[in-house]
Amino acid sequence: MRHAETAAAPTHLEFIIMKFSTVICGVSALFLAASCLDGGSFKSNYNEYCSFEFSDVSTLYGNDSLYFETDFPQSASNQSLAFRGKRNGGETDKITDISDFRGGFLLSLLRDTLVCEGHISENPSRSMYSTVADTTGSENSKGFAVFQYLDGYMPSESVSFLLTAYGTCLPKLMSVCNTNYVANTVKYGNTYCRAFEQGDYIKLIIKTYLSKVQSGETVEVKLVDYDESGLNVIDNWKRVDLSKLGDFDYMIFEMESNVPSAPLYCCIDGLLCSVAIEN
Repeated sequence: MRHAETAAAPTHLEFIIMKFSTVICGVSALFLAASCLDGGSFKSNYNEYCSFEFSDVSTLYGNDSLYFETDFPQSASNQSLAFRGKRNGGETDKITDISDFRGGFLLSLLRDTLVCEGHISENPSRSMYSTVADTTGSENSKGFAVFQYLDGYMPSESVSFLLTAYGTCLPKLMSVCNTNYVANTVKYGNTYCRAFEQGDYIKLIIKTYLSKVQSGETVEVKLVDYDESGLNVIDNWKRVDLSKLGDFDYMIFEMESNVPSAPLYCCIDGLLCSVAIEN
């Protein structure tokens, strides 16, 4: 897993913050120019698509094809949203191993479609952060985000809108898939979790908040559902309608299962939001 370096050059996190600052300053400059040209008013509406695609893959990701910081943008070019995670130790502690990751989002380039008994014991960490889908990203992209839910070890915000001073952000849709680890565990069980039986489930829960008050309705996605028809596992990228959610300053992602010690991981890609900017 790639982590912040201690050289004189800016760390990845510092570089990302610099890029965030550039976005904010760019918007401010645009408002100023529009104010001079049009009596002080400016409006813009656009779609923000989170592809998790970066041009500097070789330097951004570690040898394990994973990347984690407590804040990172959704792509190299579009940076009005920040995806957040939490790590072990203090905020200034360096990340030295995947075990330092506690909850929230990290980026992955990993794909593993093999589902068979005993498979995850060979490389559990790789299986945890690999999509089980036929393609790495939802639109044949190279990367995606993995969400891990660990109650009590989560960031206060899962996804943050960075331009709240200038406008609003409304989710429209995104794609989800299970990790290889989840797909194998629910079918065969492992040392920590039994195989799933009828009535068992894992679901993703998404909420939006505006001025610290929930906006819109809650969206729930059954990632695993063992019903009368058998074990149903999302094993390819599936689009999820987010239109019931509201405008947000931040989003909260949570996961839930009726099975103790069920692995609460899932893959996220292609989050599409409608942004309205006004001065």
